[in-house]
Amino acid sequence: MVLGKTVEYVLQPNLIDKLAIAVTEKFNDGLQKSDTLALLEKEQKQVQKAIDGFLSAIAAGIVTKSTKEKLLSLEQQSDELESKISAEKAQQIQPLDIEKVKAFLTYFARKQYKNDEEKNEFFSSFIYRVVLFDDCVYIFYNTSPTTPTKVKLSKDDLTTLREYRNNRKSTQFVPLGFKLGAYGGERGIRTPG
Repeated sequence: MVLGKTVEYVLQPNLIDKLAIAVTEKFNDGLQKSDTLALLEKEQKQVQKAIDGFLSAIAAGIVTKSTKEKLLSLEQQSDELESKISAEKAQQIQPLDIEKVKAFLTYFARKQYKNDEEKNEFFSSFIYRVVLFDDCVYIFYNTSPTTPTKVKLSKDDLTTLREYRNNRKSTQFVPLGFKLGAYGGERGIRTPG
């Protein structure tokens, strides 16, 4: 039911573009440079400023042996810093690309979800937590784990839910089957019985 409601309400072609933009902006806004990267970039700017100063002196005709040596030293330092900056950037979390997010969402929107493996992939990718009430369901998506989407249940949904509750052999302390705990879905979907 949760899978069906998510596909019905969220993974629709007219919503995928808006959702991709919102997810990308939220994720990318949360990215921050590491302190190490910020310091390396600051040092790189200072070295470049010093190089520019020496180049200005050379352009003005001030050329000495020490000027040339200092300039070569600064250029070597700049190359080393550039290398360190590249290595540090490689370790950073990369920003999301809107087109890749759209492709990801479209992939899930087109699936048929005929087996438990496909359903597990869906739940692990989208669902953080589900809370069932007598007349509605709160779906907490991974993109906003503290803000639920409230889905009002139809009469058919309510009948299906009541049948499920009456037929299951678990207690209120046992997860309802598709996910253990709030994170990961490590054990996946379990069929009742």
